[in-house]
Amino acid sequence: DRGPIDLDLRGTVPLEALCYVSVGMVLNSDERLAEGQVVLVPEVYDPEAFGEELVEDLGKGGKRIRHRHFKREELVGEVQDAIHTRPFLGSREVLRGGIGKIRWLEYGSHTRCPARIRRRTFPELYDRPKLMFGTFTGVAVDEGDGQGFLVTSDSVRLAIRWSLLEEVNNQTLREARAEARKRIRLNTDLSTNLSEWYLAALTLSTPIQRWLHVHKRSMKDHVYPDDIKAIPIKLLPPDRQQPFIDLARERHRLWDEVVAREADGYRGTESVKVPVRRLVEGFAAEHADLTFVTLAEAQPVGLLRWEADAFGHDLAKVRASGNMLRVGTNVIARAGDSLTDGVGVLKVLARVMAAFPGPLATVQATCRIPRTQEGVLALGAFLDAEAAAQEARHRRIAQIGAELDEMAWKLYRPVASGGADDPWGVAAFPALGGAGDPGVREIQGTLL
Repeated sequence: DRGPIDLDLRGTVPLEALCYVSVGMVLNSDERLAEGQVVLVPEVYDPEAFGEELVEDLGKGGKRIRHRHFKREELVGEVQDAIHTRPFLGSREVLRGGIGKIRWLEYGSHTRCPARIRRRTFPELYDRPKLMFGTFTGVAVDEGDGQGFLVTSDSVRLAIRWSLLEEVNNQTLREARAEARKRIRLNTDLSTNLSEWYLAALTLSTPIQRWLHVHKRSMKDHVYPDDIKAIPIKLLPPDRQQPFIDLARERHRLWDEVVAREADGYRGTESVKVPVRRLVEGFAAEHADLTFVTLAEAQPVGLLRWEADAFGHDLAKVRASGNMLRVGTNVIARAGDSLTDGVGVLKVLARVMAAFPGPLATVQATCRIPRTQEGVLALGAFLDAEAAAQEARHRRIAQIGAELDEMAWKLYRPVASGGADDPWGVAAFPALGGAGDPGVREIQGTLL
Protein backbone atom coordinates (compact mmCIF):
# COMPACT_ATOMS: atom_id res chain seq x y z
CA ASP A 1 0.00 0.00 0.00
CA ARG A 2 1.52 3.31 -1.15
CA GLY A 3 -1.39 5.50 -0.15
CA PRO A 4 -0.86 9.02 1.24
CA ILE A 5 0.54 9.60 4.71
CA ASP A 6 -0.34 12.70 6.68
CA LEU A 7 2.64 14.13 8.60
CA ASP A 8 3.19 17.53 10.14
CA LEU A 9 6.08 18.86 8.05
CA ARG A 10 6.26 22.31 9.57
CA GLY A 11 9.75 23.09 10.83
CA THR A 12 11.35 20.56 8.51
CA VAL A 13 14.03 20.73 5.85
CA PRO A 14 14.95 17.95 3.42
CA LEU A 15 17.97 15.93 4.42
CA GLU A 16 19.94 17.35 1.48
CA ALA A 17 19.78 20.74 3.19
CA LEU A 18 21.74 19.17 6.04
CA CYS A 19 23.88 16.53 4.35
CA TYR A 20 25.75 15.75 1.18
CA VAL A 21 24.22 12.50 -0.03
CA SER A 22 26.13 10.15 -2.29
CA VAL A 23 26.99 6.49 -2.78
CA GLY A 24 30.16 4.56 -2.03
CA MET A 25 32.76 3.32 -4.47
CA VAL A 26 31.84 1.28 -7.53
CA LEU A 27 34.35 -1.48 -6.96
CA ASN A 28 34.21 -3.34 -10.26
CA SER A 29 37.11 -3.08 -12.66
CA ASP A 30 37.17 0.22 -14.59
CA GLU A 31 35.26 -0.48 -17.81
CA ARG A 32 37.58 1.85 -19.71
CA LEU A 33 40.42 -0.64 -19.23
CA ALA A 34 40.38 -3.57 -21.64
CA GLU A 35 41.30 -7.11 -20.59
CA GLY A 36 45.04 -7.49 -21.17
CA GLN A 37 45.61 -3.76 -21.66
CA VAL A 38 49.09 -2.68 -20.58
CA VAL A 39 48.92 -0.20 -17.69
CA LEU A 40 51.51 1.53 -15.54
CA VAL A 41 51.45 0.74 -11.82
CA PRO A 42 53.67 1.96 -8.94
CA GLU A 43 56.98 0.35 -8.09
CA VAL A 44 55.48 -1.22 -4.94
CA TYR A 45 52.80 -3.06 -6.93
CA ASP A 46 53.25 -6.84 -7.18
CA PRO A 47 51.30 -8.20 -10.19
CA GLU A 48 51.80 -11.80 -9.10
CA ALA A 49 49.64 -11.14 -6.05
CA PHE A 50 46.71 -10.51 -8.39
CA GLY A 51 47.42 -13.07 -11.07
CA GLU A 52 48.62 -10.47 -13.54
CA GLU A 53 51.48 -10.50 -16.02
CA LEU A 54 54.51 -8.27 -15.61
CA VAL A 55 55.43 -6.72 -18.98
CA GLU A 56 58.31 -4.49 -17.91
CA ASP A 57 59.94 -3.44 -14.65
CA LEU A 58 60.92 0.24 -14.81
CA GLY A 59 62.46 0.35 -11.34
CA LYS A 60 61.52 3.57 -9.56
CA GLY A 61 59.48 4.48 -12.63
CA GLY A 62 57.00 1.73 -11.80
CA LYS A 63 55.96 -1.38 -13.66
CA ARG A 64 54.06 -2.07 -16.86
CA ILE A 65 51.59 -4.91 -16.37
CA ARG A 66 48.67 -6.47 -18.23
CA HIS A 67 45.37 -5.50 -16.64
CA ARG A 68 43.00 -8.29 -15.67
CA HIS A 69 39.31 -7.57 -15.09
CA PHE A 70 38.08 -8.06 -11.53
CA LYS A 71 34.81 -7.98 -9.61
CA ARG A 72 33.96 -6.36 -6.31
CA GLU A 73 34.16 -9.54 -4.27
CA GLU A 74 37.72 -10.12 -5.45
CA LEU A 75 38.72 -6.94 -3.61
CA VAL A 76 37.12 -7.84 -0.29
CA GLY A 77 38.67 -10.16 2.29
CA GLU A 78 37.53 -11.56 5.61
CA VAL A 79 40.62 -10.45 7.55
CA GLN A 80 42.97 -7.50 7.57
CA ASP A 81 46.33 -8.08 5.91
CA ALA A 82 48.98 -6.22 3.92
CA ILE A 83 46.65 -5.94 0.91
CA HIS A 84 43.24 -5.65 2.57
CA THR A 85 43.89 -2.55 4.64
CA ARG A 86 40.59 -0.65 4.93
CA PRO A 87 37.58 -1.71 7.03
CA PHE A 88 34.67 -2.28 4.64
CA LEU A 89 30.92 -2.49 5.21
CA GLY A 90 28.49 -4.05 2.76
CA SER A 91 24.90 -2.96 2.31
CA ARG A 92 23.37 -5.92 4.13
CA GLU A 93 25.58 -5.20 7.12
CA VAL A 94 24.00 -1.78 7.60
CA LEU A 95 21.57 -2.81 10.32
CA ARG A 96 18.59 -1.01 11.76
CA GLY A 97 20.60 1.22 14.05
CA GLY A 98 23.86 -0.69 14.11
CA ILE A 99 26.81 -2.05 12.16
CA GLY A 100 27.11 -5.70 11.20
CA LYS A 101 30.08 -7.75 10.12
CA ILE A 102 33.07 -5.71 8.95
CA ARG A 103 35.26 -7.07 6.20
CA TRP A 104 38.42 -5.62 4.66
CA LEU A 105 38.92 -3.89 1.33
CA GLU A 106 41.99 -4.12 -0.86
CA TYR A 107 43.25 -0.55 -0.84
CA GLY A 108 46.43 1.43 -1.50
CA SER A 109 48.96 2.21 -4.20
CA HIS A 110 50.20 -1.39 -3.99
CA THR A 111 46.73 -2.72 -4.91
CA ARG A 112 44.09 -2.38 -7.63
CA CYS A 113 41.87 -0.14 -5.51
CA PRO A 114 41.30 2.75 -5.86
CA ALA A 115 43.48 3.20 -8.94
CA ARG A 116 41.63 0.82 -11.26
CA ILE A 117 38.08 0.63 -9.97
CA ARG A 118 35.11 1.99 -11.87
CA ARG A 119 34.24 4.90 -9.52
CA ARG A 120 36.72 6.06 -6.91
CA THR A 121 34.70 8.84 -5.22
CA PHE A 122 36.89 11.07 -3.01
CA PRO A 123 38.67 10.09 0.23
CA GLU A 124 36.94 12.68 2.44
CA LEU A 125 33.71 10.74 1.90
CA TYR A 126 35.00 8.07 4.29
CA ASP A 127 37.33 9.68 6.83
CA ARG A 128 34.72 11.47 8.97
CA PRO A 129 31.41 10.77 10.74
CA LYS A 130 28.63 9.75 8.37
CA LEU A 131 25.17 8.32 8.14
CA MET A 132 24.95 5.08 6.15
CA PHE A 133 21.81 3.79 4.43
CA GLY A 134 21.66 0.19 3.28
CA THR A 135 20.08 -0.50 -0.07
CA PHE A 136 16.95 -1.63 1.72
CA THR A 137 16.01 -0.93 5.36
CA GLY A 138 19.14 -0.37 7.42
CA VAL A 139 20.48 2.95 8.70
CA ALA A 140 23.57 3.29 10.90
CA VAL A 141 26.11 5.84 12.09
CA ASP A 142 29.85 5.50 11.44
CA GLU A 143 31.86 7.45 14.02
CA GLY A 144 35.16 5.78 13.25
CA ASP A 145 35.31 3.85 16.50
CA GLY A 146 36.65 0.32 16.64
CA GLN A 147 38.51 -0.42 13.39
CA GLY A 148 38.37 3.18 12.13
CA PHE A 149 36.12 4.91 9.62
CA LEU A 150 34.49 2.54 7.17
CA VAL A 151 34.63 2.48 3.38
CA THR A 152 31.63 1.20 1.42
CA SER A 153 30.53 0.20 -2.05
CA ASP A 154 27.89 1.95 -4.14
CA SER A 155 25.19 -0.27 -2.61
CA VAL A 156 25.50 1.88 0.53
CA ARG A 157 24.21 5.45 0.47
CA LEU A 158 26.16 7.97 2.54
CA ALA A 159 25.05 11.21 4.15
CA ILE A 160 27.68 13.59 5.58
CA ARG A 161 26.75 16.85 7.23
CA TRP A 162 27.68 19.83 5.08
CA SER A 163 29.47 21.47 8.01
CA LEU A 164 31.94 18.55 8.10
CA LEU A 165 32.79 19.08 4.44
CA GLU A 166 33.27 22.84 4.63
CA GLU A 167 37.02 22.69 3.98
CA VAL A 168 36.75 20.08 1.20
CA ASN A 169 36.84 21.70 -2.24
CA ASN A 170 36.69 19.38 -5.22
CA GLN A 171 34.69 19.33 -8.43
CA THR A 172 32.19 16.77 -7.16
CA LEU A 173 31.30 18.82 -4.10
CA ARG A 174 31.28 22.11 -6.01
CA GLU A 175 28.75 20.65 -8.41
CA ALA A 176 26.71 19.15 -5.57
CA ARG A 177 26.59 22.44 -3.68
CA ALA A 178 25.60 24.33 -6.83
CA GLU A 179 22.84 21.83 -7.61
CA ALA A 180 21.53 21.94 -4.04
CA ARG A 181 21.48 25.74 -4.08
CA LYS A 182 19.33 25.68 -7.19
CA ARG A 183 16.69 23.58 -5.46
CA ILE A 184 16.79 24.68 -1.82
CA ARG A 185 19.01 27.78 -1.50
CA LEU A 186 21.49 25.77 0.54
CA ASN A 187 22.80 27.12 3.85
CA THR A 188 25.64 24.80 4.88
CA ASP A 189 25.64 26.19 8.46
CA LEU A 190 22.27 24.56 9.00
CA SER A 191 23.83 21.21 9.91
CA THR A 192 26.36 22.49 12.47
CA ASN A 193 24.41 21.62 15.61
CA LEU A 194 22.67 18.52 14.32
CA SER A 195 23.84 15.04 15.33
CA GLU A 196 24.20 12.03 13.05
CA TRP A 197 22.59 10.01 15.85
CA TYR A 198 19.52 12.22 15.82
CA LEU A 199 19.29 11.90 12.03
CA ALA A 200 19.65 8.11 12.26
CA ALA A 201 16.91 7.93 14.89
CA LEU A 202 14.51 9.95 12.75
CA THR A 203 15.22 8.22 9.46
CA LEU A 204 14.63 4.79 11.02
CA SER A 205 11.43 5.85 12.79
CA THR A 206 8.04 4.59 11.64
CA PRO A 207 6.68 7.99 10.46
CA ILE A 208 9.71 8.58 8.23
CA GLN A 209 9.85 4.99 7.03
CA ARG A 210 6.20 5.26 6.02
CA TRP A 211 6.90 8.59 4.34
CA LEU A 212 9.74 6.95 2.41
CA HIS A 213 7.52 4.04 1.40
CA VAL A 214 5.03 6.47 -0.12
CA HIS A 215 7.52 8.81 -1.81
CA LYS A 216 10.44 6.63 -2.89
CA ARG A 217 11.08 5.90 -6.56
CA SER A 218 11.25 2.11 -6.28
CA MET A 219 8.17 -0.06 -5.82
CA LYS A 220 10.36 -2.43 -3.80
CA ASP A 221 12.30 -1.82 -0.58
CA HIS A 222 15.17 -0.30 -2.58
CA VAL A 223 16.03 3.29 -1.55
CA TYR A 224 17.79 5.68 -3.94
CA PRO A 225 19.94 8.71 -3.03
CA ASP A 226 17.23 11.10 -4.27
CA ASP A 227 14.75 9.42 -1.90
CA ILE A 228 17.13 10.03 0.98
CA LYS A 229 17.77 13.64 0.01
CA ALA A 230 14.06 14.40 0.26
CA ILE A 231 13.52 12.97 3.79
CA PRO A 232 11.91 15.75 5.91
CA ILE A 233 13.97 16.40 9.04
CA LYS A 234 12.61 18.32 12.00
CA LEU A 235 15.00 20.99 13.21
CA LEU A 236 15.55 20.62 16.93
CA PRO A 237 17.99 22.39 19.26
CA PRO A 238 20.71 20.18 20.75
CA ASP A 239 18.96 19.65 24.08
CA ARG A 240 15.83 18.41 22.29
CA GLN A 241 17.91 16.07 20.16
CA GLN A 242 19.61 14.48 23.16
CA PRO A 243 16.90 11.91 24.04
CA PHE A 244 17.04 10.65 20.45
CA ILE A 245 20.84 10.61 20.54
CA ASP A 246 21.02 8.66 23.81
CA LEU A 247 18.69 5.95 22.57
CA ALA A 248 20.36 5.73 19.16
CA ARG A 249 23.78 5.33 20.78
CA GLU A 250 22.48 2.66 23.15
CA ARG A 251 20.99 0.74 20.22
CA HIS A 252 24.27 0.99 18.33
CA ARG A 253 26.19 -0.36 21.34
CA LEU A 254 23.75 -3.24 21.75
CA TRP A 255 24.11 -4.15 18.07
CA ASP A 256 27.89 -4.20 18.55
CA GLU A 257 27.45 -6.71 21.38
CA VAL A 258 24.96 -8.80 19.40
CA VAL A 259 27.17 -8.92 16.29
CA ALA A 260 30.28 -9.78 18.30
CA ARG A 261 28.50 -12.72 19.88
CA GLU A 262 27.03 -13.86 16.57
CA ALA A 263 30.60 -13.98 15.26
CA ASP A 264 31.30 -16.40 18.13
CA GLY A 265 28.37 -18.62 17.16
CA TYR A 266 25.30 -17.24 18.95
CA ARG A 267 22.16 -17.76 16.84
CA GLY A 268 18.58 -16.54 17.02
CA THR A 269 16.76 -13.66 18.67
CA GLU A 270 13.86 -14.81 20.86
CA SER A 271 15.25 -18.27 21.64
CA VAL A 272 19.00 -17.93 21.33
CA LYS A 273 21.26 -20.90 20.76
CA VAL A 274 24.67 -20.34 22.29
CA PRO A 275 28.05 -21.78 21.21
CA VAL A 276 28.18 -24.32 24.00
CA ARG A 277 31.64 -25.67 23.26
CA ARG A 278 33.24 -22.22 23.26
CA LEU A 279 31.36 -21.18 26.38
CA VAL A 280 32.36 -24.31 28.29
CA GLU A 281 35.98 -23.46 27.58
CA GLY A 282 35.39 -19.89 28.77
CA PHE A 283 33.58 -21.10 31.90
CA ALA A 284 36.49 -23.39 32.73
CA ALA A 285 38.99 -20.56 32.30
CA GLU A 286 36.97 -18.27 34.60
CA HIS A 287 36.48 -20.94 37.28
CA ALA A 288 39.96 -22.11 38.11
CA ASP A 289 38.60 -23.34 41.46
CA LEU A 290 36.54 -26.04 39.72
CA THR A 291 37.98 -29.38 38.68
CA PHE A 292 37.00 -30.65 35.22
CA VAL A 293 36.93 -34.26 34.07
CA THR A 294 36.50 -35.94 30.70
CA LEU A 295 33.44 -37.97 29.73
CA ALA A 296 35.56 -41.05 30.23
CA GLU A 297 36.04 -39.98 33.87
CA ALA A 298 32.39 -38.98 34.45
CA GLN A 299 31.35 -42.43 35.66
CA PRO A 300 34.14 -42.94 38.22
CA VAL A 301 33.33 -39.55 39.86
CA GLY A 302 29.65 -40.47 40.10
CA LEU A 303 28.06 -38.08 37.57
CA LEU A 304 26.51 -40.85 35.44
CA ARG A 305 26.65 -44.51 34.53
CA TRP A 306 27.30 -45.42 30.90
CA GLU A 307 25.39 -48.26 29.29
CA ALA A 308 27.52 -51.00 27.73
CA ASP A 309 26.65 -50.06 24.13
CA ALA A 310 26.96 -46.27 24.62
CA PHE A 311 30.30 -45.80 22.96
CA GLY A 312 29.15 -46.25 19.37
CA HIS A 313 26.35 -43.64 19.52
CA ASP A 314 26.70 -40.15 18.00
CA LEU A 315 26.54 -37.56 20.79
CA ALA A 316 25.22 -34.91 18.39
CA LYS A 317 21.83 -36.61 18.80
CA VAL A 318 21.87 -37.05 22.56
CA ARG A 319 18.96 -35.75 24.67
CA ALA A 320 18.03 -35.84 28.33
CA SER A 321 14.99 -37.90 29.28
CA GLY A 322 14.37 -37.66 33.02
CA ASN A 323 17.31 -39.31 34.75
CA MET A 324 18.55 -40.91 31.51
CA LEU A 325 20.42 -39.88 28.39
CA ARG A 326 19.05 -41.17 25.11
CA VAL A 327 20.08 -41.27 21.48
CA GLY A 328 16.88 -42.02 19.63
CA THR A 329 15.18 -44.79 21.60
CA ASN A 330 18.46 -46.06 23.02
CA VAL A 331 19.44 -45.29 26.61
CA ILE A 332 23.17 -44.57 26.69
CA ALA A 333 23.58 -43.38 30.29
CA ARG A 334 21.78 -42.94 33.62
CA ALA A 335 22.26 -40.42 36.39
CA GLY A 336 24.80 -41.30 39.08
CA ASP A 337 23.26 -42.78 42.22
CA SER A 338 24.76 -40.15 44.53
CA LEU A 339 23.26 -37.15 42.68
CA THR A 340 20.47 -35.21 44.36
CA ASP A 341 19.47 -33.50 41.11
CA GLY A 342 20.16 -36.13 38.49
CA VAL A 343 17.56 -34.72 36.09
CA GLY A 344 19.16 -31.26 36.20
CA VAL A 345 22.68 -32.62 35.80
CA LEU A 346 21.76 -34.76 32.78
CA LYS A 347 20.03 -31.81 31.07
CA VAL A 348 23.29 -29.87 31.25
CA LEU A 349 25.43 -32.85 30.24
CA ALA A 350 23.23 -33.56 27.21
CA ARG A 351 23.57 -29.95 26.16
CA VAL A 352 27.35 -30.09 26.44
CA MET A 353 27.73 -33.50 24.80
CA ALA A 354 25.66 -32.42 21.78
CA ALA A 355 28.32 -29.79 21.09
CA PHE A 356 30.85 -32.61 20.58
CA PRO A 357 29.43 -34.55 17.62
CA GLY A 358 30.76 -38.00 16.91
CA PRO A 359 30.70 -41.38 18.65
CA LEU A 360 31.29 -41.30 22.38
CA ALA A 361 34.32 -43.52 21.87
CA THR A 362 36.09 -40.79 19.87
CA VAL A 363 35.13 -37.73 21.95
CA GLN A 364 35.18 -39.13 25.48
CA ALA A 365 38.72 -37.81 26.03
CA THR A 366 38.12 -34.31 24.61
CA CYS A 367 34.75 -33.30 26.07
CA ARG A 368 35.39 -31.92 29.56
CA ILE A 369 32.76 -31.19 32.22
CA PRO A 370 32.81 -30.04 35.85
CA ARG A 371 33.61 -32.86 38.28
CA THR A 372 30.77 -32.17 40.74
CA GLN A 373 27.01 -31.81 40.60
CA GLU A 374 27.33 -28.23 41.82
CA GLY A 375 29.83 -27.43 39.10
CA VAL A 376 27.67 -28.96 36.36
CA LEU A 377 24.59 -27.04 37.51
CA ALA A 378 26.63 -23.82 37.69
CA LEU A 379 27.74 -24.42 34.11
CA GLY A 380 24.11 -24.89 33.07
CA ALA A 381 23.12 -21.64 34.78
CA PHE A 382 25.99 -19.89 33.00
CA LEU A 383 24.85 -21.18 29.58
CA ASP A 384 21.26 -20.12 30.34
CA ALA A 385 22.42 -16.68 31.42
CA GLU A 386 24.41 -16.20 28.22
CA ALA A 387 21.39 -17.06 26.09
CA ALA A 388 19.13 -14.84 28.21
CA ALA A 389 21.53 -11.91 27.92
CA GLN A 390 21.54 -12.15 24.12
CA GLU A 391 17.77 -12.42 24.06
CA ALA A 392 17.58 -9.35 26.31
CA ARG A 393 19.79 -7.39 23.90
CA HIS A 394 17.41 -8.16 21.05
CA ARG A 395 14.39 -7.20 23.17
CA ARG A 396 16.01 -3.94 24.19
CA ILE A 397 16.86 -3.10 20.57
CA ALA A 398 13.20 -3.60 19.67
CA GLN A 399 12.11 -1.57 22.70
CA ILE A 400 14.41 1.30 21.73
CA GLY A 401 12.87 1.28 18.27
CA ALA A 402 9.41 1.55 19.83
CA GLU A 403 10.50 4.40 22.13
CA LEU A 404 12.04 6.31 19.23
CA ASP A 405 8.89 5.74 17.18
CA GLU A 406 6.80 7.26 19.95
CA MET A 407 9.11 10.28 20.17
CA ALA A 408 9.14 10.72 16.38
CA TRP A 409 5.36 10.55 16.16
CA LYS A 410 5.20 13.42 18.67
CA LEU A 411 7.24 15.46 16.18
CA TYR A 412 5.46 14.47 12.98
CA ARG A 413 1.87 13.67 13.95
CA PRO A 414 -0.43 16.45 12.69
CA VAL A 415 -1.97 18.66 15.38
CA ALA A 416 -5.45 17.69 14.18
CA SER A 417 -4.54 14.05 14.88
CA GLY A 418 -3.29 14.66 18.38
CA GLY A 419 0.19 16.02 17.65
CA ALA A 420 1.67 18.83 19.74
CA ASP A 421 1.71 22.37 18.37
CA ASP A 422 5.27 23.64 17.68
CA PRO A 423 7.01 20.63 19.29
CA TRP A 424 10.39 21.10 17.61
CA GLY A 425 11.48 24.39 19.17
CA VAL A 426 13.07 25.85 16.03
CA ALA A 427 13.20 29.30 17.60
CA ALA A 428 15.64 27.96 20.20
CA PHE A 429 17.98 26.37 17.64
CA PRO A 430 21.32 28.14 18.30
CA ALA A 431 22.85 27.59 14.88
CA LEU A 432 19.94 29.36 13.22
CA GLY A 433 19.78 32.38 15.45
CA GLY A 434 16.10 31.92 16.14
CA ALA A 435 13.00 31.81 13.94
CA GLY A 436 13.66 35.33 12.72
CA ASP A 437 16.99 34.44 11.14
CA PRO A 438 16.93 35.20 7.38
CA GLY A 439 18.49 31.84 6.59
CA VAL A 440 15.66 30.04 8.36
CA ARG A 441 12.98 32.09 6.61
CA GLU A 442 14.69 31.55 3.26
CA ILE A 443 14.92 27.79 3.56
CA GLN A 444 11.52 27.29 5.15
CA GLY A 445 9.86 29.72 2.80
CA THR A 446 11.20 27.73 -0.12
CA LEU A 447 10.37 24.28 1.21
CA LEU A 448 7.33 24.44 3.42
